[in-house]
Amino acid sequence: MKVIFLDVDGVLNNAHTRETFEDYIFVSDDKILLLRKLIDKTGAKIVLSSSWRKGWRFKDNNPACANEDVRLFNALELKLKEYGIKLMSYTGHFWHRGEEIDEWLKNWNGEKIESFVILDDMKREEFEPNADRLVQTNISTGLTESHIAQAVELLNESEE
Repeated sequence: MKVIFLDVDGVLNNAHTRETFEDYIFVSDDKILLLRKLIDKTGAKIVLSSSWRKGWRFKDNNPACANEDVRLFNALELKLKEYGIKLMSYTGHFWHRGEEIDEWLKNWNGEKIESFVILDDMKREEFEPNADRLVQTNISTGLTESHIAQAVELLNESEE
């Protein structure tokens, strides 16, 4: 199985995103289409590593919860579903993103992970010990075609 660890802000949206949900900058359809393209080329599954996962955790722990984090997560999940994208899982805890991803990888007990990539706009050093798997976007542009090409290469390298 191939996995994409997905951040939202600076990946699925950018500084120019006009779409909003309540008082939040939301996600852009063109960025979701790029993510869909990456999934289609690799067959990868999505693990949410973004802070947007807080809503998923709140919902898991209290299904009746409807706070702003849950509403934002629900809106994201519905939007992704419009494009046939399903979130498989999310990383735990909230400290150092690289350690959160590493913990998820170590604790995963499902299908064997062949390869993974991290889509995020944070600095490379935030992703140790897996910084070599980062495809770094930026808040100005979000996800681009060149990021997709880089991610495809990383995800498919095990097939070469």
